[in-house]
Amino acid sequence: MIYRLKTSPLFIGVKDVEMQLILDRLHYNTSYYKRNEVVAMAGDPIYQIMLVIEGSMRTEFIDDAGKVFRIDDIENPRLLAPGFIFGENNKFPVNVVSNTDSEILQIPKNSFVDLLNSNPIVLRNFLDILSNKSQFLVSKIKNTFLQSIKGKIANYILITSKQIGSDEFEMPKSQTWMAEKFCVARPSVARVFSKMKSSGVIELKGRNIKIINKPKLEQCVNVI
Repeated sequence: MIYRLKTSPLFIGVKDVEMQLILDRLHYNTSYYKRNEVVAMAGDPIYQIMLVIEGSMRTEFIDDAGKVFRIDDIENPRLLAPGFIFGENNKFPVNVVSNTDSEILQIPKNSFVDLLNSNPIVLRNFLDILSNKSQFLVSKIKNTFLQSIKGKIANYILITSKQIGSDEFEMPKSQTWMAEKFCVARPSVARVFSKMKSSGVIELKGRNIKIINKPKLEQCVNVI
């Protein structure tokens, strides 16, 4: 348990001995979810802090026509809805569904507040998580509403390339996943990849991709 929690952004910098003391004092329990099981629905009140310690979750919402929009993937060990834990409207803003068999650590709010008051490292980490989430949401809005489909996909390729550290890699997500993430039709994603390939910007074989012309790929970003 200590090793899993120490890798969480919430507990970065906390030493093993201190982590054990935190666990000894902390009130918590764990819940388990099967793949594709609903963890929470939009509008459900948030009574406790929820930290994914095994598996992966996704957030999504469904419009009136029944279309599913994928918002984000929460890999372990991250918090669920950290920006909605406190405040007047502390409810889940979207549905939460388990991508895989998963485990969640749950901490009552009062116990979590006691932890923040007693441990400045955890307090600073939590504030960083909230700030990073706000910055991510601003970027998400910009990417969703101000970019073309080509711009969104180009940006995703560039970010993935930077994270992996290579211009040649296997795409970690499918085109269907990208269509859900960018709120577009699956054929639209396929057409963008096809055009990028035919224009010599990338090479593409299945999920294997190679960036051929990075400057041209970068020009696609932020182009409406």
